[in-house]
Amino acid sequence: MSSLQQRTSADWVKRVLAALSATVFVGCSQGVAVAPETYVPRATDTPKSTATATATATATATATATSQDAWLQEMEATFQSVCTGGTGVDEAATYVPTSGLHPAFFMYATHPSDDAPAYYTIQPYLNDKYWADSVGEIELIVCQIEIDSAVVELCRYTDGTGIARVRDRLQVTLVEAKTGEQVIDDVVLGRDPADCPSAKSGGSRAIHGTVRGGAVDDVVLPYIVVE
Repeated sequence: MSSLQQRTSADWVKRVLAALSATVFVGCSQGVAVAPETYVPRATDTPKSTATATATATATATATATSQDAWLQEMEATFQSVCTGGTGVDEAATYVPTSGLHPAFFMYATHPSDDAPAYYTIQPYLNDKYWADSVGEIELIVCQIEIDSAVVELCRYTDGTGIARVRDRLQVTLVEAKTGEQVIDDVVLGRDPADCPSAKSGGSRAIHGTVRGGAVDDVVLPYIVVE
């Protein structure tokens, strides 16, 4: 091979290598991975941990419930005499049956006995629409107490025993909180008890017809919410 041919061949090889190098470089530059953008939250975006949020909510709810329980117990003690002895509370508001809402507490006592005299407790689920935040705003007290059930029927069985079908009864007295004077005094009857069962088990007890929800409202609300 002549020197001219050698130089030509060498130049050709250099051009080829240069071209290949450029191609590889371009290919690599096109294949370079670009790192994704990183989001750095602002201080206000920092989320509170679930455990911390739950603990805070639980503590707040507990404190609120404890505070309300203490307040209800105080109200129960304050108005206990209204239901048990008809004695009013001087600090309470005067009841004048004008139109509008007359704040009231609903209080309930189970059937008393010689060992356990009647103690009236406030029923929060009935009061939330009608009560007030202070003694000085309460006008009426709804005193509810269980009294002897009325026997509807005695179911008799071949072994000589029986089961009583009874209708529960609730004495409801609406009292002026300030004076202790009765506004109304009524007896609310329970539902009809279930029919006699076809067979009786050894531990069978009386079949009760309980006082339906809302029955007491029917009696007292016309005086609490006056149209």
